[in-house]
Amino acid sequence: MADIRAASINTSPFLMLTAERVAKGAGAGLLIGTVFFKSTTMRKSAIMYGAGVGIGMSWQQVRALFGALNGTVEKTDEDFYTELWSI
Repeated sequence: MADIRAASINTSPFLMLTAERVAKGAGAGLLIGTVFFKSTTMRKSAIMYGAGVGIGMSWQQVRALFGALNGTVEKTDEDFYTELWSI
């Protein structure tokens, strides 16, 4: 199993990163939904919300990695707040 994971990371790191984070987010949503909600609709909503959080996290990471590959640097939070307070 470890060989398959290593091969997947080497051949398509962006896809593997996205799949891992979506699965982890959905798993966290499943756990939270099972513990806190009785209704299956709320449990499904918690799972979908967790998967959405995973997609969002991987989107930010992939953007940063593509930016590093292309030589473009994303603005940091410090740059954002400096620009915001200068207005």
